[in-house]
Amino acid sequence: MNKYLIPTTVVLLLSACSSYNEDNPLVPTESERSVLIYMAAENNLSSFADINLEDIELSSKSLKDNQNLIVYVDKYGIKPYMARVKDGVLVDSVAMEESSSADPAVMENVIRQMRTKYPAKSYGLLLWGHCTGWLFSNDSIPYAGTRAYGVDLNPQRYWMNMPSMARAIIKGMNQEKPKFIQEYQWNNLIQWSQYGW
Repeated sequence: MNKYLIPTTVVLLLSACSSYNEDNPLVPTESERSVLIYMAAENNLSSFADINLEDIELSSKSLKDNQNLIVYVDKYGIKPYMARVKDGVLVDSVAMEESSSADPAVMENVIRQMRTKYPAKSYGLLLWGHCTGWLFSNDSIPYAGTRAYGVDLNPQRYWMNMPSMARAIIKGMNQEKPKFIQEYQWNNLIQWSQYGW
């Protein structure tokens, strides 16, 4: 697989120019698009997260000023964090509470914070991590087993079943439909859902 596929895809999905608050240039006003990469990597994909983050940082140099690329990273050995990727570096990094990235409440909170801190005319979500297809999995909250995403091995093996994830996205987006949702697995980028990007 071409290691530049995911960063290049993200750059292409973010197409617009930025404006900043004239009184405080560090505070972004509403941008054209904000895209969140939700990296559920507290599992055997942890080292791949580092590799992909380097590629994402490199590709972010192509973004325009009013395009926000946000990463939420939960991997072994570090406290989870959320940051904006801009001009090849992570900026506005915020440490998050230690928790399971497979918990729908965590995903909802991350999406809500992204929308609050980086308001935009449209949003995208890129899901980075494992996926089980139709296999039953123990959910981070009790729910009937269906398709599952983003296994987190801390403190035990939990997945987020698709219905739970869908509710987290809807709540985090405050009922607003994302422009697109895509799933990224370390060896395969597949289009999961598209709304006219």
